[in-house]
Amino acid sequence: VLSACSSKLTNEEIMEKVLEKLENINTYKYEMKTNSDSDMTIFGQEVKVISEAIAKGKVDNENSNMKIETITKSESDGTKTETTEIKYTINGINYFKSGGKWYKMKVEADSKIKKTENHLEEIKEYMESGDIQILSKEDISDDIKNYLDSKLYYVVKINVDVKKLSETALQDNQALIENSEIDSTDVIKSSSVIYWINKKTFN
Repeated sequence: VLSACSSKLTNEEIMEKVLEKLENINTYKYEMKTNSDSDMTIFGQEVKVISEAIAKGKVDNENSNMKIETITKSESDGTKTETTEIKYTINGINYFKSGGKWYKMKVEADSKIKKTENHLEEIKEYMESGDIQILSKEDISDDIKNYLDSKLYYVVKINVDVKKLSETALQDNQALIENSEIDSTDVIKSSSVIYWINKKTFN
């Protein structure tokens, strides 16, 4: 077994070990922050939207059960909004709370958790198709430095394949496409994700 302590791993070797670990994970918890800056044309009007979303989730891929709570703060044309969405999938039923109301929807038989909600599948796709960079200590942002010890973790930045990301993001937003002038091939101009990976366990 190649040791991170005795030999310096290449980017490719680190990603291979991470992908190997991901194959054996069926249940997991996560916390994720997403920042976006978007220029959109909706109903003929140019709209700039700046948003931050913090999501916390628990996923059981084996039984297709999950819980996700997302708090989104947005600003557009000087107007600020904050929304909270809670979603469960339990025993083939989707329950979700949006705008203060609960909704219930039956999931199709043998349906799997959508890729946009199964973040392990997202990570795999990003790593397999994106441009990977292991950040040096100097390139790591202060908020991440304050959160973890860089001696114990690799901090990985992946410049995502935006074409694939756009296709995935729009799969669950057909109504948005139909009611706007969004070009599904040019939804996202650029995107990158940052993960930190334990140097010993590669989790």
